[in-house]
Amino acid sequence: MPQITSSSYPSLPVPAGGDVLPIVDVSVGQVKQITVAELLSGFGQAVYAPAPGTDLTGGTDVSGAVQAAVNAAVAAGGGNVYLTTGLYKLASAVTLASNVRVFGDGPGKTIVLPYGLVPAFSALSGSQGSPYVGISVTDLEISGVNQSGTYASSIKGIFGQFLVRSLFRNLYIHDCGATGLGVDYLQEARIENVVAYNCGRLGTTSGPGGAGIGVGMGNLSSGREDFTISGCYALNNKTYGIFVEGEAASFWPAGQVITGNYTFENNYGIGVSGGTGVVVTGNTCQDDVAAGIVVDAGTTNHTTGQDALISDNVVLTPAGAGILVNPPAGLNITGCSISGNRVLGAGAQGIKISCSTTSAVSDVAVTDNTVRGCTGGGIAVGIASGSTTYSEITIAGNRVYNSGSGKAGIHVATNITGLYVQNNICYDNQGTKTQTYGLLIDGAFTATTGVISDNDFRGNLTGTLSVTATLSGVSTSALRGVVTLTDASTIAVDASLGTIFAVALTASGHALGVPANPFDGQEIKIRFIQDATGSRTLGTWNAVYDFGTAGAPTLTTGVGSPNKVDILTFQYDAALSKWACLNQALGF
Repeated sequence: MPQITSSSYPSLPVPAGGDVLPIVDVSVGQVKQITVAELLSGFGQAVYAPAPGTDLTGGTDVSGAVQAAVNAAVAAGGGNVYLTTGLYKLASAVTLASNVRVFGDGPGKTIVLPYGLVPAFSALSGSQGSPYVGISVTDLEISGVNQSGTYASSIKGIFGQFLVRSLFRNLYIHDCGATGLGVDYLQEARIENVVAYNCGRLGTTSGPGGAGIGVGMGNLSSGREDFTISGCYALNNKTYGIFVEGEAASFWPAGQVITGNYTFENNYGIGVSGGTGVVVTGNTCQDDVAAGIVVDAGTTNHTTGQDALISDNVVLTPAGAGILVNPPAGLNITGCSISGNRVLGAGAQGIKISCSTTSAVSDVAVTDNTVRGCTGGGIAVGIASGSTTYSEITIAGNRVYNSGSGKAGIHVATNITGLYVQNNICYDNQGTKTQTYGLLIDGAFTATTGVISDNDFRGNLTGTLSVTATLSGVSTSALRGVVTLTDASTIAVDASLGTIFAVALTASGHALGVPANPFDGQEIKIRFIQDATGSRTLGTWNAVYDFGTAGAPTLTTGVGSPNKVDILTFQYDAALSKWACLNQALGF
């Protein structure tokens, strides 16, 4: 196939290779002259195009003409295939090859129309030992409105496998029967500025395939399948807007980055269904249905994402969960960091960690997220799953507020080995409060080992903390701020509720009870506040309180005692089952 010259398209004002063009040199601010041949040499290879006279109205199958241009580039050892403005009807897929770049005049100008059951472009003869190298498709539109028939995962816009240093950029792919851009087993690849709209239209929300942009992984034994998906838009696609999926149960490759993308009204916005250490960062997911971002097993159920990093994303008003970690039966998720995200207005939970009774979730850290106004609750672990296979779950540094009616800021309802809930702030600042508790741990479950400490759960509708499940070996000091105690003949203290307690004494002779739920080394302060009458005294101290040589204090009484405050500080020694008095501050 010859290079483009003026004689190739006599009806168009295309200059010949020797013709001169004015080119602005921005480095010096001058207009220079350059020949067309010199300009084309800047591509590094020749430029080929379908033969003159090719029908560009979309009325005739031109797959043969486009394939001939590709073949000419292949015969020359690689080259650039230029598809000028027009409609390209393809009854057969155009087969790509290594070192072939296909480009057009941009979406809306160069429009490729695959028909029937075929993709527009395919590259399916590669292998692990003999991959395609240097394939590029840029600057055109693929419309799948004419793809028809029974759903098959091959009815894509672009379908490729075993691709090294491939580039897909500035593409508008829409209305495809299956996934719009579906490429598998990539290395050193880039997917940039691709708009995928209404793809997977012949399938169902449960797949297989049917995504806007989908990358299959797991058939390269090197353990490296590295690529970046950035600056893309995935809108109204059947299953996932953007997802990566393991297609072999034996490999979890690393090197995937999904960043700076936008999803809208897909079933799932972004899915991590394979790989090790997939990075999902800086994306915006809006109005997706089942979840904004999900770590699961995708549409094949071969593998789940392991050690994924979900960070600094914005998830807006999904109908379901904002961020969901959910392995199916028989598969596990080990490692997932969910950090620094903003989840707003989810129809279900803001962040949900769940699995079936035959799967397991471990080493999940939910940290430093903002979760606001989610109907199903803020952060939830194990809701309605009943699983016994959760371990090492950390929920720390989050801000959760204004959850839906009857829902808690943080809700744990499953057996967990290693539960850490620390430094969270959960509250409700609405005029009519709906968030019941800052932390709710309920159900017939047991949390074994862990820490609940230094949280601020004030300002909720019903209370700060509610625990009806069994905590075994979990150190608790749940709240910041002052916890008010009720004066009674025996003043009850729950050490899990905080570190500073206050009781207003209304009568003499009452005794401080033995604090429940202490942990070794815990320190608590207790303020004894005289009422307006004053001179209230305490009864006999329980033997668990040890005042050493200083002896038990006498509270401030007598003239001037009304409304006075005495503060005692204790530290718990689990080995001795004693509360040692560290300080007596009297008469404030």
